[in-house]
Amino acid sequence: VYSGQTVQLTDKDANLHTLAIGTTGSGKTTGIANIIESAICRRHPLIYIDGKGDLELAKRIEQFAQKKDVPFYLFSMVGESLKYNPIAFGGYTSKKDRIIELREWSEDHYRKIAEGYLQTVFKILEKANIRIDLYSLAKHLQPYALYQLARDRNDSSMVSEIERLESQVNNICSLIAEIENIASSEIGHLFDCQ
Repeated sequence: VYSGQTVQLTDKDANLHTLAIGTTGSGKTTGIANIIESAICRRHPLIYIDGKGDLELAKRIEQFAQKKDVPFYLFSMVGESLKYNPIAFGGYTSKKDRIIELREWSEDHYRKIAEGYLQTVFKILEKANIRIDLYSLAKHLQPYALYQLARDRNDSSMVSEIERLESQVNNICSLIAEIENIASSEIGHLFDCQ
């Protein structure tokens, strides 16, 4: 209901999350643009997530940031985009956790198998000096791909670890398929950071 009263949104109010709800043409984009431009002018760090993928608004934000000499980075399914590597940092366990949390697990037994499998794959990829992102992970989830790494590097110490994975691969086929599906989807290139 339009009351005609001024609405103020303080930094404290907007600190965690801000949700703008309204019908088409009600001023959501204008209101959001005002908040973003205010943050840019004051050099406040800002992460803007647009579920619709409005490239026009992204370009508007980019131009405004450039005018104010403020860095701007775009990660988007449309237009030119940066790439994103959610598993660039951390040890085997933290990388494994980020992948495991991509899905719901109906049985803890299979989750535990997948956790051990992924940790071993991350360990082998790191040992082989493979830069790890979702794309390279998808390419090396099957034991035959890992055996190829061991052969290429003439590293027999990898072989015993890979042999342990072979007996578990049937238990995590759906996780392997999910990761491969992300890597080969229309947004897969956004995660190929090689």
